[in-house]
Amino acid sequence: MERADLYSLLFLFGDEDQQEQLVPVKSTEVSMMRRWVGVRLKKDMKKGDKVHVLVEFPVERRVREKFQIDMAKEMKRSMSVGGDNNHNLALSGK
Repeated sequence: MERADLYSLLFLFGDEDQQEQLVPVKSTEVSMMRRWVGVRLKKDMKKGDKVHVLVEFPVERRVREKFQIDMAKEMKRSMSVGGDNNHNLALSGK
């Protein structure tokens, strides 16, 4: 007898508690993230108008933490690059 068939039989003849024990459960910790999303409309407003919407959605905590680390690295990198470029532009008179 294959494993799937055995589980089907056990589930068929088991009571509610036994059935619950047969169902695998994976638990993950989530948190909510908020992001501004730009949307280009096609109807009900002038075509081409943009609307920015605040969207809230669930994300696994480990994904959110990695995203925050990556964003901090990107901000640090862009500030060091942007700071040098702005300084050079000011010196060159452009």
